[in-house]
Amino acid sequence: MEETRILSTENIHSLEHYEGKPPLPGLSDVNLAVNAGETWGIYAETAFETKLLLQIIGGVRPFVGQYQLFGKTINPKKPNNPPKLFYIGTPRMPYPNMNVLEYLMFTTEKTDFQFQDIDPVDYLDYSTAKDALKRVYRQEELLEQLISLGLDYLALSPLKRLYDDERAVVALIAASYSENPVIVFNFPEYEFPDFLACSIPKIVERATLNGKTTLLGLCDPDLIEAVASHSLYLVDGQMLYSGKIDELRHRHDKIVAYVCDEHIDKIYATLTPLLLDYELWIDDNALIIRDKNNKKEFPSRVYQTIVSAGLSPDAIEINEKTVRNAYQELLRQHDL
Repeated sequence: MEETRILSTENIHSLEHYEGKPPLPGLSDVNLAVNAGETWGIYAETAFETKLLLQIIGGVRPFVGQYQLFGKTINPKKPNNPPKLFYIGTPRMPYPNMNVLEYLMFTTEKTDFQFQDIDPVDYLDYSTAKDALKRVYRQEELLEQLISLGLDYLALSPLKRLYDDERAVVALIAASYSENPVIVFNFPEYEFPDFLACSIPKIVERATLNGKTTLLGLCDPDLIEAVASHSLYLVDGQMLYSGKIDELRHRHDKIVAYVCDEHIDKIYATLTPLLLDYELWIDDNALIIRDKNNKKEFPSRVYQTIVSAGLSPDAIEINEKTVRNAYQELLRQHDL
């Protein structure tokens, strides 16, 4: 099946620079290729880099390089809010006195909701009654959506009373119902609490089912793993990875196991000379075993070594390969 290219950047440089001699650009040679229906998690070691890249993509900042959206070249000096793109990068919202449900009703006024057949037999003016019933059904669907996300407590709250992270998520809900096929959610500076973080993958899943392509700037690798199909990882303004999440996890996460025990120092001392192809270190009372050479022999090799050494640790946990570990491994290699 042929993929449809939605967005691409080539050799993107930012006009903003880090202080230094010589000053280094905040972004340098960033290349990104996004296809229809993909969800990208953008992650960097500093929120500044993620924020900057998505501001460029969202048409908020000028840049140097090539940027195409739906096959049209975006003017690098005057990006001017590219069409067909819903950019969310600030918690400020219009109509702060509206409650959340009113705001969602307002923003979805032109959205094509799929309703059951409407037969307002009790009304003389059929067209007026049909429109009124559509509004009722739309309100019911939006309320059900908030309930399913665990956000029903927000429904009647004025926007001005919400916390910034709550307003950001409400804006993402509005974007998922919008007619814009691309969503940019740019909040790498926010650490979303668990209940809000859990709602984001569900909102994005709905957006994807509706044919949307989403780019999210986030500071939590675990949330990126939960929500994204692809990831871009930046360090010092340069790309260290761009591609699929599964490939990122399985190719770059080299942690094979965690060993826990009350006497972890003794286990570390015993296993270190026996597992020369592995790197071992202790972190937070757990022994971490890293595969230096991608042998992928665990659990057999490591487990047999532990048993042969006469060790009986309290727990051995196989690493399931995570985005967080993969980012750390890429950073480790970058710093060598």
